[in-house]
Amino acid sequence: CPQCSKPVYVPTKPRSVHEPVKQTPIEQPPLGSRTSPSAPITLSGHDLALTAGELVILQKRHHGVVIVLPLIMPLVVGVGIVLVNTFVTLVFRMLLGVRVHPPSFLILLLPFMFLGGVGSLLAWLGRQNSLVTLTNRRLIINQGIFAKTTAEVLLKQIEMVAIRRPLLGRIFGYGTVLVRGTGGGVFRLSFVESPDLFYSKLQGCVEVSK
Repeated sequence: CPQCSKPVYVPTKPRSVHEPVKQTPIEQPPLGSRTSPSAPITLSGHDLALTAGELVILQKRHHGVVIVLPLIMPLVVGVGIVLVNTFVTLVFRMLLGVRVHPPSFLILLLPFMFLGGVGSLLAWLGRQNSLVTLTNRRLIINQGIFAKTTAEVLLKQIEMVAIRRPLLGRIFGYGTVLVRGTGGGVFRLSFVESPDLFYSKLQGCVEVSK
């Protein structure tokens, strides 16, 4: 087999009694060569150096809600500005009988909209460059936009796994998974997609590794 380098026996047509048997030598891979397993990398720039026999169980990245969160503040400020603008307009109309549309209140919204757009862009870049990989041996965390940071912990060294789902997390389907290893090291995985699935998979792999 060209993939696993194991001999494959293929049935042939019946041969005659007087026909000599032809033995085809099986090509063996060169000494020292090893077929390394491949990981289903979903994001570019995160090459995993897997060992022999190591398989990828699950891969997760930040939930898409991280892109929307920076826009919540400009939205709240915008609603407040519209309410204040409406109130001032009604006061001038009722007291002075003059219809006024003060534009200065709407101008105050522009800086908040700019900051919200920049925050959403940075959140999108952070999400595209973050990846949590669970294998049958390790938990690997890759993150960083410009400077890449990689952290990993062996499953047999994990002492505790906890999950936290806030109110918005229950609505939109994200949560925070806390992993504590031997020696007191704590890994905080925030905005994990489908946290229940990730939590159950991680717990199962930890129990099997021990």
